[in-house]
Amino acid sequence: MLNSGASVVLSPRGDNYGRWNWQENCNLPRMPKFHFKLVDTRIVADHGVHDLVDETAAQIEAIRLARSLRATRPERVGRNCSVSVVDEQGKSICIIPVDSI
Repeated sequence: MLNSGASVVLSPRGDNYGRWNWQENCNLPRMPKFHFKLVDTRIVADHGVHDLVDETAAQIEAIRLARSLRATRPERVGRNCSVSVVDEQGKSICIIPVDSI
């Protein structure tokens, strides 16, 4: 079984003429990546890159993250902190305030 980053050597005649990524060559759709950051006037914490199906899923995940941060990091409440989400091209998807979620 191959993992998602595995390469396979194609060789119909036994020669090694190239490597390929099975996801690209099997025409599997690639989920877009969304970057999540906790910000005030600057980046406070990077909450990683998430593969999600679309912008709506990214917004829902940002709301979940903001609620989680409000519960687990009460020192951030009242400090104008927000969860910022951008897509892989850097387009802003949403900004969810931790204070009002």
